[in-house]
Amino acid sequence: MCGRYFIDGDTGHEIDSLIGFQGRWCDTQGRRDISPAQKAWVLCRAELVKELDPEGEKNGEQDRSRDRRTEASPVRIGCAPVKWGFPGHDGGSLLINARRENVFERKMFRDRIRQERCVIPAKGFYEWNRRKEKSEFYSETEDVLFLAGILGEFHGEWRFVILTAEANASVASVHDRMPMTIRREDIQEWICCDSHVEKYLVQPQPMLKREQEYEQMTLF
Repeated sequence: MCGRYFIDGDTGHEIDSLIGFQGRWCDTQGRRDISPAQKAWVLCRAELVKELDPEGEKNGEQDRSRDRRTEASPVRIGCAPVKWGFPGHDGGSLLINARRENVFERKMFRDRIRQERCVIPAKGFYEWNRRKEKSEFYSETEDVLFLAGILGEFHGEWRFVILTAEANASVASVHDRMPMTIRREDIQEWICCDSHVEKYLVQPQPMLKREQEYEQMTLF
């Protein structure tokens, strides 16, 4: 699963390089954790930005999107702050993740995955093993991880969840799930090309770098 991640200055500058706007995300100093129910910056279809962040429009901010049109996908991408977590059933706990293997079988996700996808930039994410020891995971090759997500509107408020995949060998010793990631060069297509969703849901996940301050030793 993915229950907490973190951002830093690299995350903000990567967003800026993708959409070409010196926005609020570039003010990030040091590292900041993002937890469920908090707002975080997500990349999405440009036409959704004003819906997702009406306050930005009120405050007179410039258009936070950049032309990324291609012949296959004539849609721009933008960035907006969105709350993490879909409302739970009957007022229960937040739904913060969606399993990519059965996303089309869940009523909550099956229509949204086809039309309202997003990408959540992160420096890395945390995971805990059964002994409650915390590990941090990063990209082995890039400064930022791009997590695949789904957007949804509930009672006038937009929210997101993070898609998860079965953990590969780099994460499996800590947890059996990991966030689904998108390569930087595939962000536009993942967000904008509705007909290409299925191919990303079955792609192997990249090996990640793991850091852990302390790991308890066992004799058995």
